[in-house]
Order: sequence, then C-alpha cells, then structure tokens
Amino acid sequence: MAADPAAQRQFLKDNVDADFIFLLEEHGVDLALQYAIGQHYKSIRTFAAFADDRGTARTAITSDFGVRAESAADRARMACVITSWEAAKLIREEEAKLRAEAKVLGVQKPLVSSDRAAMRAALETVRGYSVPESEEPAPEYLAHKLEQIENGELTASYLDEVISRKESNSLQLQTSLDNQGRLRVMRQKPKGKLPQNTEELRAKIRLEASTWVMLAAKCRGRAYLQGLQLSHFDRFLEYLLGDKCYSMQVASAAPMSSSAHADRHTLSVPWNILLQYEFELRKWAIKEAHRSSAPLGDKLHEATTNTELKELHFTSQVALSRRSSGADPPPPKWPRKGDGKKGDKGGKDKGGKDGKGKADGKIKIGESWFDLVSKTPDGRELCYAYNIKRGCQVKGCQRVHACRADVRAWLEVLCTSQNILLEMSEVDICRDPSMDLLDSAVADRCLLQVQNSEWDVVLVTPPCNTFSRARCVQPGPRPLRSRIYPAGFPWLSDSHRAAAENGNQFVSFSFQICTAALWNSIPFLLEHPEDLGMTTTGHTPASIWQLPEAAALFTHEQVVTFAIYQCHYGAHTPKPTRFLSSITATFGMRFMGPPRFDSADKYVGPLPKYCGHRHSNRLLGAANTAAAAAYPPDLCKAIASRLHMCEAVGLTKIVWYNPRCASP
Repeated sequence: MAADPAAQRQFLKDNVDADFIFLLEEHGVDLALQYAIGQHYKSIRTFAAFADDRGTARTAITSDFGVRAESAADRARMACVITSWEAAKLIREEEAKLRAEAKVLGVQKPLVSSDRAAMRAALETVRGYSVPESEEPAPEYLAHKLEQIENGELTASYLDEVISRKESNSLQLQTSLDNQGRLRVMRQKPKGKLPQNTEELRAKIRLEASTWVMLAAKCRGRAYLQGLQLSHFDRFLEYLLGDKCYSMQVASAAPMSSSAHADRHTLSVPWNILLQYEFELRKWAIKEAHRSSAPLGDKLHEATTNTELKELHFTSQVALSRRSSGADPPPPKWPRKGDGKKGDKGGKDKGGKDGKGKADGKIKIGESWFDLVSKTPDGRELCYAYNIKRGCQVKGCQRVHACRADVRAWLEVLCTSQNILLEMSEVDICRDPSMDLLDSAVADRCLLQVQNSEWDVVLVTPPCNTFSRARCVQPGPRPLRSRIYPAGFPWLSDSHRAAAENGNQFVSFSFQICTAALWNSIPFLLEHPEDLGMTTTGHTPASIWQLPEAAALFTHEQVVTFAIYQCHYGAHTPKPTRFLSSITATFGMRFMGPPRFDSADKYVGPLPKYCGHRHSNRLLGAANTAAAAAYPPDLCKAIASRLHMCEAVGLTKIVWYNPRCASP
C-alpha cells in the first residue's frame, strides 16, 4: 500500500538532501516517483552514478521504479527522471572541477546555486514566509560555514562577519598575486559591522539562526545539527537581553528594610562586554556540540547556565570596567613661587612681536614641529628644565620632574628605595641634537658600547611613523610601505623615500643593538606597535615584526615576545603594542607569542579582539597619534619595575635608544 502524500513529503524531508529534492522537482518528477527514488538515492552525487548511458538508465528506471514506456504519460515520467539524472551528472562534474580548482588556489569553495536555492527553500519552510534578502545569510558566509563543516573545524564567527545577502550585493572585485606570481581576481571577502544597539543585535542573532537552520537542512547527517530550531536562538537571545544579563537589576543600597528591595536599578553593562560575552557563549556551544556530537540547541542553552563562562567573560569584566572607569579627582595644582599674579603683559606668550606665532603650543626641531605638553594628566605642572641635558638646577623645585614617557623617573624612585646608584643614558635627538642615530658615527659608537658590554640593560624604541596603520585610512598621510614592500614602495617621491629610508635605518639599528646585546648576555627590551594584519579596507601594512631579523629573534631560546593593550595601563586608546625581550622578568606576561593570522591575513592573536574598554577616540590623525606616542604612567612604571629586577643583582647602567623624536 502506497504512503499518502504527507507521509511521502515527510520522508523526503527527513532522509533526502534538499538540493536533490529540488533537482527532481525542477525537472518535473512527480511526488510518488520522488518517493520511490528517495528510497535508494539520497543525494545528487549518488544519483549521478545511477547509470552509464541513457539505455542503461531506461532499463534501470523500468526495473527499479516500475515506469514502463507503454504510454505517452509513462514516457514523459521516464524522460523527467532521465533529464534529472543527466543534470545530476553535470552538476557533479562541475562541482568537482570547482572544488579542485579552489583547493589548488587556496581559496574558499563556492556555494552552488542549486544548493543555496534548496537551503533557502528549507529556511522559508521553517519560517513560513518568503524570506527577504535582509534576513537571508550571504552566500559567501554560508560557503564559509559549509567549508568549516567539511573540514571538521567548526568555529563561531564574530557578529561583524555574519552578513545578509543584501549586504553582500555591494561587494567589489579584488585582485591579488598568489605565491607563484599569478594574478587572481575574486570577490572581496564581505565584512559587516557590529551591532550598536539591542535591535541590531536581535537582527544579527536571527540572521545567525537562519544560517544554522539552512546548514541543518543541508547537512542532515551531522548529529550536532539534529533538531535545531529557530526557537533555540530566540531563547539564547532572550537570556542575553533579559534580567539575567544585559537588563540585570541590582540594588541601589544594602537591604535595610522591606522597601529596599523595590529600590533597584538596571545594571549598566558596557556594550562591548555584552558582545564579547555573546561570542564566547556561541563559541563554547559550537565547540562542545561538535566535540561531543550533541545537539547545538541544547548546548546553546547549557552555555547560558555555565557559571564559569559568565564569571570569566561577563561578571568580572563588568566589575573591572566599572573600576577602571572611575577616576580619582585630580589633586590641586602645585603652588607657584611669588604672589601668583600675572606679569605686566598678561602672562601670555604671543608667539612673536606681532602676536602671530607660527605654531601655537609646538616646538620646531630641524624641519619638523612637535606638540608641547605643560602639565601631567592629573593637572600638575611639568618642569621643562628637567627635560634638557643638564637637568633642573633649582633646589626645592615644586614642579613635576617627569617627561611624557618617564621610565627614568620611575627607575630613579625604585633605585633610591634600594640604595642603588642609577646611571642611565637616553639617546634621543630631542634631548641632544648630537644624538642623531642617522649619523653613522653616532650609531657605530652606540653599537660598539653594547658590544663592549658597557651597559647592563638596553631599551630600544624605534619610531613607528612610517609603519603606522593610520596611514591606511583616508584622509591622511599616504602609506609608504606594505607587507609586499616592507622597505618602501618603489614609486615613492624623493621626500617620501627619504622618510622610509630613515625608518629603515632606525629599525636596522634597533635589531643590530638587540642582537649585539643578546650575544653579550645583556638583557634588552624592544618595543613597537603590534602587527594587526590586514585592515578593514583591504590594506596589509608593513610591520617590523614581519622582518627576518624579528623572526630570527622570535625563535631564540633566551628571547620572548608578548603583546599588550596600552589601555590596560591607563592609555585613552587601545594601542596594541608588542615587546621583544630577553629580560627574565618579562617571561610570564599574559599574551605571549608572535602575532598570528588566519588564511585571509586577519589578526587572530595573541591579543583578544576586544580590549575590554569603551573608547571614543581612534588613533587616526596627527592629534590622536601624537598623544598616543607617549607611554601612559602605569606602563612606564611596569617597564621600570622589569628593568629594576635586573638591578637587584647589581645592574645599574641602563641605555635607552629612543630616536622616535628624530623623525616625526
């Protein structure tokens, strides 16, 4: 007895690939014959091997499915099956060619249009309406997730990588050279934006839910995709935005009476922490579902009840962010000597006789201008005399003896507490014009001092202006180099080429100093911005950490490398920074190891994607990058404490090669 149409459709849905069903329907195969074929053939690939030629196919259709060419209707039914079989053969052959080509070229495998259509049909069946482009995942994102499933390397994606088909329609073509010098033209990898409010977060999670429902329809054999429904993601979203997470209610004060319970307010959760927590939950759920072959829907709910995840990525992060955001009020200004009245001319510097200074608040060194700072971040006045070569000669000076990156001041405090005599030399053109490391005689003399072990600790901070990622953002200064041309573009003008060559000379000198210090068992510390890989605009900036000299030091057993966010030390911007060190006190830093990238040159570590703070400023433009060039006080203190650990065994002579002011 034949099954009723509803049972036949349910069988096909549960046991046969959606793209195969779509193929049969597209060629006019009726439901009963689809059901008969589906009893033995579950996918296009297996059906393509159904027969070798048309004659064999007709014989097999007659014997296997009972379709005899005795009438026009039966011959039409047989023709539908044969055309479906021929289409399946073509699809299999073309798909094999595309996959082989993608594998050889190392690019993402394309998603076949028939597969995408079948998956979209499955999504519309679940939703119950025609899905608009804004609610349908982009084909590139679906292909990326399918490739992860195929390779057994399933991972969660950040929400800015979850894009809709509507967003992907605006993609542009991108050209690149492969390892063999061949020109490749491909569509640029899509990139969306992170949600900025709760409604955008709901839309992103619903789009991610649609992606997984479509994947479940395509990959029915995967245990972790069994029974996956949209309601699982709805429950996950309600937890994130509900009173157990983002809308959590906290008491305003200690409950001293029965009415105190009503005096509650919503906890202020930083938005970036919520997004990071959401990503960590999805990452854990996907990883556990894939590892244990458990349903993903159950693991999503289990992640929301995991107290360790919540404590690590939500509760503690919120508490620490609230602590770091609260700053003590600045202390009162240090009193001036005298009556504190203004001078006869109002106490204002007019910048010249006509009152029209060329650069207000700046100082000129050579052909370049630099910003002047008169106060510390907490409002105290700086002593300018302290920053010149001879130092401050005023006894009992009440101004602050510090510079913008005052590692030396912290070292003096630490050495004084230990009764250690500190001898420190700072090779900096801003302190002494004769200390120009672009002068080969000066550079050779400094290198010889290290080779002769005249110093006990070496600190090196080469300038980063020609390596800055801010040059890849327009409007602004143009980039002078890239990963392909780390020494500078061949087409640079004379002035730009000179700036790039000066930067090359500083970097080369820095690695020579570090290598000489290593060979002479002198602890050294080298600092430079972290290599963050490809930018959002598709540029691949150059970095000193890509150079062979850096790679050689990375692998040395007595050298470690680690990265930090400077905002963890009080900076106003994240400013990811990398250190290379042979100082044993730095061997236990948190984010150890060289920079890592994925196949698309995107940065994946060791620094996390989010620093844990909210920053309104970006390191773009001269004003922001100039201010960020100075170390925050806590970072100065941390560097000084590591250097001081070397002094504890009698090391007192430190040299700091800081040529960053020599080239603006």
